[in-house]
Amino acid sequence: MDGETMVEDSGVQQIKSPKRSFPQKLRVKLKRLFPVIVWLPNYKWKEHTFFDMIAGVTIACVSVPQSLAFAVLANVDLIYGLNTACFSALVYTLLGTAPISAFGPVAIGSMLSGEAISKFDKETSNFSKDEFVAALTISIGIFYLIMYVLRLGVLTVVFKKPFVSGYIMACALHILIKSLRQLIGINVQTYYGYFNFFYNSIRIFSKVGESHVPTLIISAVTMTVFLFNMIVLTPFLKKRSSIVIPIETIVMVTAIVFSYFLKFKDMGVAIVGTVPTGLPKIVPLNLNAYVEAFPEAVLIALINYTTTTSMTLLFNPQMDREQEILAMAVSNIVCGNFQCITIGNSMMRTMIAINLGIRTLFATMFSSFLLFIIILYAGPLFEPLPLTILGCIIMTAVIKLLYERIKDIIKFSRSKEDLFIFFATFLATLIIDVTVGLVVGAVLSLRTILEGVVQNEENDREVEGHILLQAKPTV
Repeated sequence: MDGETMVEDSGVQQIKSPKRSFPQKLRVKLKRLFPVIVWLPNYKWKEHTFFDMIAGVTIACVSVPQSLAFAVLANVDLIYGLNTACFSALVYTLLGTAPISAFGPVAIGSMLSGEAISKFDKETSNFSKDEFVAALTISIGIFYLIMYVLRLGVLTVVFKKPFVSGYIMACALHILIKSLRQLIGINVQTYYGYFNFFYNSIRIFSKVGESHVPTLIISAVTMTVFLFNMIVLTPFLKKRSSIVIPIETIVMVTAIVFSYFLKFKDMGVAIVGTVPTGLPKIVPLNLNAYVEAFPEAVLIALINYTTTTSMTLLFNPQMDREQEILAMAVSNIVCGNFQCITIGNSMMRTMIAINLGIRTLFATMFSSFLLFIIILYAGPLFEPLPLTILGCIIMTAVIKLLYERIKDIIKFSRSKEDLFIFFATFLATLIIDVTVGLVVGAVLSLRTILEGVVQNEENDREVEGHILLQAKPTV
């Protein structure tokens, strides 16, 4: 037989596979580590290029305003958002196994990063804010790498759906309150710590009377457009065609034009200001920053990986979970050195890509190329953009998150235990703090899993006992 040897063992013929040479083993290993080596050479250019390029252009258009908004949410310079959408997503395409996806900055990951970054104090720290952000992003990647090496992806079974949904819903409300100040144009310092939802709510609503009228008008018009698109226009078009309107990009460009010619800045409207152009700078390594960042990174990594995986699996049931951990690890470790925040899979951008007929990760690759051009040359164009537009984009994303979680409540109502885990996690996260909410949800989920294990063992013992009684000879 070709390359195979027949071996007789105890009268049974066995086929012994030939030993692979080192180059063959290396080739197989590289193909597993870098799936792009497999799918890109076999890419069907005639069948997929048009759909992937259309999806890539649209994802890039949507990513620009969203990336800027999520950078604000993460308490970092706006260029961090663009860099993350471009470079982190590009690295993911080399290692990822989920073709139907749109990786980049996401709301939950950005908010959790913002919570950690807000604790940075330049007066008491012996490292810069950029060094801390880099340490946080890279530490998230290092934790992912530890999960990959030790095959700890299974730990996410603790993150049951009721726990994750309750946690995300509470985080969405935290994001909503923190973004509200941008919509009404007031200058309120955000409080981070226990019971911060109530502190921030009181601070904001006590100053509603000081709202900046021009900013309020811009926000009202923008939110009206976004909600009309979400509730009326998008469902209408979805039934009749695959056309997707990148409404965030259209609103952003319109706002920039109006702001530039009508001098919004002179009216007191807060604008984006300077956005640097060119290649991102390399952030120097500071070990002290890693000591402070790593505990925060573990929390962010666990939640971000769980939410990202659950969303990605919906459209990519064939994906390799372990390889996905590696892809996210390398993306964070490599790009954390170049002014990037942590990444995740955006449900909204993925749905847009699906409607446009996305076929492969080539769409993300092409989107990254377009974003790279924007980073190199288009920075000054964003300068007149009102910050309230970014706040409205965040608010719209939050509304969509809340809508999905409300649908989950209906599902959980069938089980008292699921409903209890959902509301316990939700209330702990909302009322006390995101860290406390994580602990409460994890403990309750773990308790449910252990109860199931104990119950199964008891059932097994009963079955064994029944079998022994039946096997016992009668006298």
